Amino acid sequence: MRKINILIIRASIFLLPVILIGCGSNVFEGLAQKPEQNLTLQDKMDTASTTEEFKEIAADATTVIQNTEEGSDEWKNANRMLGKAILGQHDVTAIDVVKNLLDSNKEDSSVTNVYDVIEDTLVKQGERVASTDLKLAANALNNGTDSNSSTSSQLIRGMANALVIIDMVTLVYDVSDDGVEPKDSNLSSIKQLDALMDPDGNGVTSDSFIIYTNAAEESLNASNALPDDEREDIDRLIENADKVNNLYTALKKDGESFEYEKNASPYTITSADIDDDTKIEDAIDWIFSTN
Repeated sequence: MRKINILIIRASIFLLPVILIGCGSNVFEGLAQKPEQNLTLQDKMDTASTTEEFKEIAADATTVIQNTEEGSDEWKNANRMLGKAILGQHDVTAIDVVKNLLDSNKEDSSVTNVYDVIEDTLVKQGERVASTDLKLAANALNNGTDSNSSTSSQLIRGMANALVIIDMVTLVYDVSDDGVEPKDSNLSSIKQLDALMDPDGNGVTSDSFIIYTNAAEESLNASNALPDDEREDIDRLIENADKVNNLYTALKKDGESFEYEKNASPYTITSADIDDDTKIEDAIDWIFSTN
C-alpha cells in the first residue's frame, strides 16, 4: 500500500504542470511576467535603446498623464518620461547637443555657427526630426519640470527647448557666417517673422517661439551644468531669440520700438515699418550677425 501511495504522489507531481497548462492557459505565465508588469516608467527608460521601446514608454506615459491629476508628482514624472521618450525615438539627447558644441569650440573646428552646430543634431540618418515631435517633447518636459527637479532634468528640458528654437529659426531662415537669407523669398519680411514667431497664427500659445525661449533660459539657469564656452553659445542663441521677439513686438504693437545698427549707425523700428522689408531684413541681419 505504501508503494502505491508513493507512486500516486510521484505521478501527481509529474502531471500537475501538464494539468495546469491544459486549463486554457499556463498559470505560470502570469507569474513569469509579473516582474515585467511592475517595471516603472523610469525602469523602462533606464534600459530602453530601440525605437519600439521608446514608443512603448511614450504610450505608457501618455496613459498615466491622461489618468492622473494634473500637477501631481506622478503626472509630472510621466510628462518627463514622455518628453525623453519622444526624443529617444529619434536618437536625440542633450548629450548630443553638448558634444556638438564642444566639438565646434575646438581650435581646429571649421564650424563656428551655433545654428549649424545644433541643427546638425536634428538630422538623423539623413532625415530631419519632425518639428511636431520636437515641440511635443519640449512641451512635455515643460509640464514635468519645476524648480524642484534635478539638474539633469533641467538640462534635458533646457536643451529640448533650445532644439525647438533652432528648428523654428532654421525652418524660416538660413543663418550662416555670411548673413541671413529667408528660406522662402516669396514671403514678405513680416510674413517670414510671422512664420517664426507664431507659425499657427493663434497668438501666444505653447507653439509660440517666445514660450520655448523662456523655458530654455529658465532651465539652463537652474541647471547651471554647461561648461562656460558651451553656455556662452546657448546664451547667444537665447539672446538672439529675445531680440527677435522684441523686434516682432515693435512691429506688431503701437508704441513699442526696436533699435538696431547698420554700418555702425543706429536705427529704430516701430509698427509704422511693418511693411518695410528692407528695414526688417536689416534688423534680422543685425540680430544674427554675431551667432
